[in-house]
Amino acid sequence: MADTRSEEEPRQPFGQPSGRLRRGAATRRPRPDFQRRCLRLLDQAVADGEAEPSHLAYLTDRVRRAEGRPQVYGTQFWYGPDGTGPLRPQPVEDPHHLDERRHSVGLGRFDDYANELGQRYPEGQQQH
Repeated sequence: MADTRSEEEPRQPFGQPSGRLRRGAATRRPRPDFQRRCLRLLDQAVADGEAEPSHLAYLTDRVRRAEGRPQVYGTQFWYGPDGTGPLRPQPVEDPHHLDERRHSVGLGRFDDYANELGQRYPEGQQQH
């Protein structure tokens, strides 16, 4: 029987419990409406113990930035509006409590993450 689901519909691999959704499937989709649907599914999967809270943090930040809101967990970086500047974090809500929020979902310190990204993606080495 042919698969009639939309290309934008979240899919479940065989052998995985219902509701199990990996962050990668949603964060690589450019459509914010799709990401918001995945965010709801992932939130439930975390509540059910079927997904990692850190995955929810990455997708939460991605969705918030797509909506023009500051990120919560400091996971999203960019090279500036013209794409040519140094790698830097996109706007963060309440930066004074950022490491507390990151810790609550199993992410490491923000400064360590920023340094790691800076080494992995030096200026001019944008990932396409």
